[in-house]
Amino acid sequence: MSTQSQLSEIQRLLRNLIRTGVVIDVDAEGALCRVQTGEIQTDWLNWLTRRAGCSRDWWAPSLGEQVVLLAVGGELDTAFVLPGIYCDEFPPPSNSPEAYHIVFPDGAVIEYEPETGALMVTGIKTAEVAASVSVVITSPSVTVTASQKITLDAPEVVCTNKLTVATL
Repeated sequence: MSTQSQLSEIQRLLRNLIRTGVVIDVDAEGALCRVQTGEIQTDWLNWLTRRAGCSRDWWAPSLGEQVVLLAVGGELDTAFVLPGIYCDEFPPPSNSPEAYHIVFPDGAVIEYEPETGALMVTGIKTAEVAASVSVVITSPSVTVTASQKITLDAPEVVCTNKLTVATL
């Protein structure tokens, strides 16, 4: 290989070490995605996640999501996909410098705002907590509002203090 060819190959590998692109296909079962970067469409690549050991999380990249390709040795067939870069199609969902804020495609939102100490979950259809031992809620005040009914299904219901009932 000539010196010029070697230099060109080194430059190609260096350009490919870190690239940006857009997700064009997702294989959720295989935990793989394909990325368009410039004129190149990658093969199926693994995306990076926060945890993948005994504790794991799952969040597949979205079609059209901007990502970073980290190509080991500059070879795109060994690259990993690092989601996500905000863009016009997918802008930041919050401008709070401290909030943890997640928006889902169906409009559901989970947000914790340290400035107010408020945890909010909105836009969901159902919620379930299944605990094998107990569930404890401790607060100076708890309000439960239902537009149709509240069901207490237990062999025993204990009220340890005053119980006020509007009607019977």
